[in-house]
Amino acid sequence: MWRVYYTQMQQDPRFGPFITRVQAGRSGWVLATAVMVGLMVVVIPLVLLALAGLFVGVMTFVVLSLLVRAYEALQSLFSGRGSYPSADGRRNVRVIDEL
Repeated sequence: MWRVYYTQMQQDPRFGPFITRVQAGRSGWVLATAVMVGLMVVVIPLVLLALAGLFVGVMTFVVLSLLVRAYEALQSLFSGRGSYPSADGRRNVRVIDEL
């Protein structure tokens, strides 16, 4: 139940008594708790969704990187090339500069 407290009454000769300040009966901690719960209801799911998306992105990157690494290792194993990334099958070639 809501209560209203009239905290200051003043008298005006032309208009009679009037109220200068009205204070509602609800406590400050109730409003603060309601705001905190409302923020938690909104913010916590957003943070969890962002973390889940970040986790899925990192795991996708790691899995695809490992698949490419395994594919390149198998390809270099059966093609006879070296297993180093710089071993691309080229041989030393002498470049002749024509003038």
